[in-house]
Order: sequence, then structure tokens, then C-alpha cells
Amino acid sequence: MPPWPDSVAALHLLRSRYVIARLSNGHVALLIRMAKAAGLLGCAPAQVMLVASHPSDLAAAAKCGLQTCYVSRPLEYGEGRVVEATPAQGQFNLMVENLNGLATVMEC
Repeated sequence: MPPWPDSVAALHLLRSRYVIARLSNGHVALLIRMAKAAGLLGCAPAQVMLVASHPSDLAAAAKCGLQTCYVSRPLEYGEGRVVEATPAQGQFNLMVENLNGLATVMEC
């Protein structure tokens, strides 16, 4: 699956200042191995930010004490197909139009 057009460059910018890790729909053992390999275990929830385009995932992360960033992806499910409504302004810690916007906000 190809990345979103803004992803690669923005992730390189973010990686220059922050530890980043990708999550996937992989099974739990795979995600734990990925986190261990990246040295990400042991962080306090408030030290972690979930960046996603799915409000339901972000809401669950916020309930666990994580920081949250909503990235707008209006074509996530295809042209004209909306699965989750766009969240209200202020619902998450950050809300950006794309990952370049996140890199800008995070001063990368």
C-alpha cells in the first residue's frame, strides 16, 4: 500500500526531533516486538502521542492518558465515503490537515 503523499517527508522531519514508531493492524505480539526493538516501552502515557485519522482510535488513546493528534484524511475510505465524522475542534490535543502540519506545529 503506498503511503499518503505527505507521509514520508513529514516523518523524516519529525524523526529528526522525536522518536517515532508506526503502529499497524498486526497482532499484539508483533506490535510489542516493534515497540521493544524501538526502545519505546517504559514511557509514561502522557509522553506518547497517537497520531491518527480515526477519531475512535484517538478517543481510546486519550482515555488511556496519551496525547492525541487528529490528521485529516478525507479520502481515507474513498471519494465521498465517510465512516467517521470529522471531530469537533478541540476534541484532541492537536488537529492538523496533514503530517506536514504536524511537523510544523512540532517545530521540526
